[in-house]
Amino acid sequence: MTMIRTTGLLTGAMTLALTGIAGAADNDNASIDALRAELNELRAQNNSLSARVDAQDTEWLNEERASEIRGIVQDVLADSQSRTSLQDSGMMAGYKAGKGFFLSNADGSFSLNVSGQLQTRWVFNNNPDPVTAEVNNNGGLVVNNQNSEEQNWGFQVRRAHVRFQGNVIDPTWTYAINGAFEGPDNDQGNPTNGGVFEFQEAYIAKELDNGITITLGQFKTPWLREELVESANQLAVERSVINEIFNQDRAVGIMASWNNDDWNISGSYNNGQRTAVNQQNRYSNFNDNQTNWAFSARGEWKLSGDWSDFDSFTSSPGD
Repeated sequence: MTMIRTTGLLTGAMTLALTGIAGAADNDNASIDALRAELNELRAQNNSLSARVDAQDTEWLNEERASEIRGIVQDVLADSQSRTSLQDSGMMAGYKAGKGFFLSNADGSFSLNVSGQLQTRWVFNNNPDPVTAEVNNNGGLVVNNQNSEEQNWGFQVRRAHVRFQGNVIDPTWTYAINGAFEGPDNDQGNPTNGGVFEFQEAYIAKELDNGITITLGQFKTPWLREELVESANQLAVERSVINEIFNQDRAVGIMASWNNDDWNISGSYNNGQRTAVNQQNRYSNFNDNQTNWAFSARGEWKLSGDWSDFDSFTSSPGD
């Protein structure tokens, strides 16, 4: 009786153990299947993303974009080469507002400034009593009551100037070569060969000690301030009639200037000014000189301000 019961208990225990092992195996198989399915899903997503990246790379690196990239690289290389060249030579280049383009070395002993001026306009003139007047070659005023109209209008290129200025050796040695393309009439109102390039200033200057400067070449003689102020810095579009009659314009010669905080004095000895010779002889060689002696001088006393304030008739914007 006892042996039968013991055998029955052992048989039941073995059945339970086998059932537990089978259940554990089923759970492990289910987990593996789930991991395998998740891995397959991740692999599919990875393949999809890889295909998209390949498609974008193909679209980006097409022929047109590759050409653009090559152009950018070439521009960068050209810019770096020019900068390296300027750096090796010690040269500097750029643009300054109001001064124009410049080229200079590192210590400033040599420099070149390039600038210009262009004045074009439309003019309407209404004169109910048509009388024309012009300044002749000797500076006199000639009145003509004939061949004048009551109304005139049209476009005009009044001024077209090119300026080259700078210094050599050191900042105390300066130079200027300024010219203009003449319009149909010159500054005195006389007919010219329109479009012909004419030198206006061509000089060298040396700044000495104690405010003394020596200028040699062709320059505006020291006389009326309105004429000495550049045409680009005038208060109105033109200088006054009084200035056009009495100014001495330019001449070839030598000029000495002395300047301090309160005084500015200039005097020149030259080949002759506008009131002495005509325009053709004014810029002539020494053997064509039409005068024996020609001088001009001007003195100024400054009550207040700075001398640079007198380079124009109005203050700069913001001052």
